[in-house]
Amino acid sequence: MNKPICVLESFPVGDSTQWALIRGADQDLPVLLVLQAGPGFPIIHDADALEGLLHWEQEFVVVYWDQRGCGKSFGALQPHAGLSLAQCVADTAQMIKNLQDRMNTTRIFLLGFSLGATIGALAAHESFDALHAFVGVGMDVDLPKADKDAYAFIHKVAQERGNHRALRDLVVTIGAGPVTDAKRFLLRAKWLMEFGGIHRGWTYRKLLFRQIHNIIRSPHYTMRNMVEALKGMRRVPDLMLNEVASINLFESLHQLSVPVYFFQGRHDPLASADVAERYFERLEAPRGKELIWFESSAHMPHYEEPDVFMATLLAVKGRAKNLPTK
Repeated sequence: MNKPICVLESFPVGDSTQWALIRGADQDLPVLLVLQAGPGFPIIHDADALEGLLHWEQEFVVVYWDQRGCGKSFGALQPHAGLSLAQCVADTAQMIKNLQDRMNTTRIFLLGFSLGATIGALAAHESFDALHAFVGVGMDVDLPKADKDAYAFIHKVAQERGNHRALRDLVVTIGAGPVTDAKRFLLRAKWLMEFGGIHRGWTYRKLLFRQIHNIIRSPHYTMRNMVEALKGMRRVPDLMLNEVASINLFESLHQLSVPVYFFQGRHDPLASADVAERYFERLEAPRGKELIWFESSAHMPHYEEPDVFMATLLAVKGRAKNLPTK
């Protein structure tokens, strides 16, 4: 008989308390820890939307974790303190350990989107013995090149469409160099969204409405949480983007001792196909690696090709050997 689980819980993570929503059709299913894109984006508010598309809670106990400074974990930011990539990686390693204890399991699946995938890969390097597999979706690998690619993409599409406002924003405000503050980061995200670089079928307005709607409608956020979720989307990028802008996994992460799966949108202008392919070829993965293409997707294959995404994730689950008994 199935034993469903649906709990919102706080966990001690480093010097803070952070929150996660844990849901699954049966608490004995394998655990899947999901790391949202960022910096600064929450995920608890997106749980219903993701489950509606993917139905992955029938196959996993899915852990939607609002990371430090994001959403319900906004309070984990210490006043006047910074936030480093190393802290995010350490938080993830601690959260993996927390879930092992909480769910009485030896290994879990780790899946990250975009920058969440980068953090996940670095955490997988440290916590490989606690993981069945690592899945990176549109992983940020070479941020200096991603900045250049994003600039070139917006410039090209804006010229093709005669969008002078986008060109003015790009040249005057965003600039061709590294994007190191929330204002420019969010403005660049606006034009990437508007031009189909994030989701090929959605406009910026649709994506923005969806985010705000899901935050407001989430039964797991108080009014204060809603305000803090929006504040975190600006504060966390301001704290992290100087460091994030220099990330280059070609230089800092050469091997992963866990099965590795890259889920890559063919039309992604941020995590570009050529970078993904070059890094995949260079990365050493003694326990196996695979690069899976989503031919109709940009940066969000889980939303653009949900059926293919879920079928591929189930294949990853099926390849894991010796799933733990809980």
